[in-house]
Amino acid sequence: MSGPRIFGLVAAILLLASVNTLAAGRQDRLRPLGFVAAKGEVWIDKQPAPSGTALFAGDVITTGSASVAVMNFQSGTAATLSANGEVALSGGTGSTAINLRKGAMAIRNDSPE
Repeated sequence: MSGPRIFGLVAAILLLASVNTLAAGRQDRLRPLGFVAAKGEVWIDKQPAPSGTALFAGDVITTGSASVAVMNFQSGTAATLSANGEVALSGGTGSTAINLRKGAMAIRNDSPE
């Protein structure tokens, strides 16, 4: 095999290995827990989050002053995070934990169960 072919083969193997590693470590991020409705300044993992942004286990949602984030979960539950608040999401299929770190939150459960 010539140099360019070996280089291409090695690059392809490394790419496949890195994709498989990334996918294996982020299975919980393949299916969203729900979506956010943002009013004002809302961030997910320190990135601006417009309404409709998907929510995943491991996300940290933060609101600015005079802002509100309504987290609508697949289960039918909705959680409203007040201004200057922060929550961390954990869980997976069928179960979501919301850890209120700062601020106030109201929860509404419209789930049939």
